[in-house]
Amino acid sequence: MLASGGVQKNLSGTSLKTLLLPLPSKAEQDKIVCFIKSVSEKIALTEHKKVRLIATKKALMQDLLTGKARVQVSARELAEA
Repeated sequence: MLASGGVQKNLSGTSLKTLLLPLPSKAEQDKIVCFIKSVSEKIALTEHKKVRLIATKKALMQDLLTGKARVQVSARELAEA
């Protein structure tokens, strides 16, 4: 209702200042912050684990390509391939 203009309506800064926005209580804000922090920490731990796994994979692939590590293949696996 506060927007003005033709096809593409816009809100002016002065009309935005008059809007009343509901805010959660301080306790609820603290709960939200706590939840977001825990999710952020979990994301950081998962990213760190991902980086370690990628490094391990690269090292293993290098060992396999250079022949430093060998893979045992059974006759059954060869027959299935």
